[in-house]
Amino acid sequence: MQQEALLEKSFMIITSDHGEEFLDHGGILQGRTQYQELIHIPLIIRGPGIPPSRRFKGIVSLLDMVPTVLSLLGISSPSGLEGLDLSPLWQDNRYKLPDRFIFSEADQYNVKNDIKRAVWHGKYKLHYDLLTKKLELYNLVNDPTERLNVASEYPSVGMVLLTKIKKFMMKITRDTQSVPLTPKEIEKLKSLGYL
Repeated sequence: MQQEALLEKSFMIITSDHGEEFLDHGGILQGRTQYQELIHIPLIIRGPGIPPSRRFKGIVSLLDMVPTVLSLLGISSPSGLEGLDLSPLWQDNRYKLPDRFIFSEADQYNVKNDIKRAVWHGKYKLHYDLLTKKLELYNLVNDPTERLNVASEYPSVGMVLLTKIKKFMMKITRDTQSVPLTPKEIEKLKSLGYL
């Protein structure tokens, strides 16, 4: 009984940091591409004040997790925090997420510095390979499994999204400060298989 009462007063969030590719686009595991099977992940939130069985189809980001959790706990988000508080989605039926660009990147397990970037906006998602400069554009409404590259059909859409990726990359470069890892941090990363 006590555990059930505690569960009713608790928030539960189920999500993931990435999906897995099982030869969907010729690869396996994760970290090398930005196709939907890798970045379209579930987000399930349960708790007091959240209507059960409410489903929202829209583009959100893992960056939204911190502001949302802080809001659920009644804590104000610090200024400059990226991401949105998602609680208005279940508090107000008329609320719509603002129009925004969602960015992702991958460079894990690559021999060369061939970082792949993607930006998702509305129904379109652009993949950009920094090494080859290859662009792939997909209409996720008509092609949710990203099989038909429409970059040649919609070059202006591709260029708008490519410009957004390049601006995002410049911002990340400016905002990133290199801080050396401690020996303890290096050992921890090695034990987790990241180094």
